[in-house]
Amino acid sequence: MAAPTITIALAEQEDAQRLAAITTAAFASSDAAYPLIWGATPEGTHDKVSEYGLFTPVQKDGRITIKAVDENNKVVGLATWNMPKDSPPPKEQGGLPSLPDVNMELWNEKVHGSKEFSERDVDPTKDMSIEPFTPFYCRILKLNYSTLSLLR
Repeated sequence: MAAPTITIALAEQEDAQRLAAITTAAFASSDAAYPLIWGATPEGTHDKVSEYGLFTPVQKDGRITIKAVDENNKVVGLATWNMPKDSPPPKEQGGLPSLPDVNMELWNEKVHGSKEFSERDVDPTKDMSIEPFTPFYCRILKLNYSTLSLLR
């Protein structure tokens, strides 16, 4: 069997739902806390949060999202990242809104543990950091986002 042909291109707005589904599949299959945080929610909840937080819009100033497309023109993977800025972003107040059936206590414990190390180790004026959070959460936590997931 021949290896599949994968093409890389800038993601477009019409790719948002598929990109969100890939993000959900990546986290659901690799994050031990995922079922504890999202397990009680109706199917599709994480997809909607990912689509809103990460892919609305798909391309933003200072952030690039590319897609991997197979020979059947199906989006099978993505990469997205924020580029370092000249100055750190201002602190934002607030946080993730309460979501029904999401284990917010565990989510906050997981997020704030990583935030402590990121604030210590990441300089947003120089570093492009890889973090397991969508920009929706990263905006709250002052983190850079990057994910890569290829699904077949």
